[in-house]
Amino acid sequence: GAAENVAVDWAWTPGNDLVISFDLSDQEGPEWSAIALVPNKHITSEKRDEHLMLIRTFTEAEGVPTQLSVSPKGSEVLFTLNDSIHVMELRKGAQMHQLTTGPYPQEWGVFSPDGNFVALVDSHKSLPFGADAGPVNIIPNHRGEPIFISKGGPYQVTSHEPEGTTDQLEDWSPKGN
Repeated sequence: GAAENVAVDWAWTPGNDLVISFDLSDQEGPEWSAIALVPNKHITSEKRDEHLMLIRTFTEAEGVPTQLSVSPKGSEVLFTLNDSIHVMELRKGAQMHQLTTGPYPQEWGVFSPDGNFVALVDSHKSLPFGADAGPVNIIPNHRGEPIFISKGGPYQVTSHEPEGTTDQLEDWSPKGN
C-alpha cells in the first residue's frame, strides 16, 4: 500500500489556516518530515491535499519538528527540533533559524503577544512519570547566534522548587504581562 503522511503536531494561525508537522519517514526519498499549511477554505475539502502549501522539508539528520506555535500575526512558526527551539516564516521555501542551544532540551516555545519574545521550558529534570520539567525562560525572537540556555541563567524567569513540582507553559496573557 501507499505510504501516508502522518500528522505529528499542528497549530492554528490567527486567520484560521492550519499549520501541520508531518512525519514522512515511511516514504521513499530524502524528506524525513515537513511543515505545511492548509488554507482555511480547504480544511474540510476532500481535495485539501491538493491545496497543501509545503513550507519546508527536513532530512533524517534534522529530525521531525514538534510543539508548533504560530506567531500572533500568523507570519512565523516556532517548533522544537533536536532539543532546540527554531523559528521560520510561514512561506514556501522558508529557512529555519535556531533560537536556542544548551546542555538540556529546550521545549514548548510560545510567542509573546507582540511576537518579539519567546517563552520556553528548559527541560533539565526528568520526572518519575516520564515527563521532563524545568524552568521557564524568556528570550528575544532574534536572528543572531543561538542563545545558550542554562539552569539559573539570565533568561530564566521561574523556578520549579520545591522538589517534585513543575513549571508548565501554556501561553502568555493577552497583554503580555
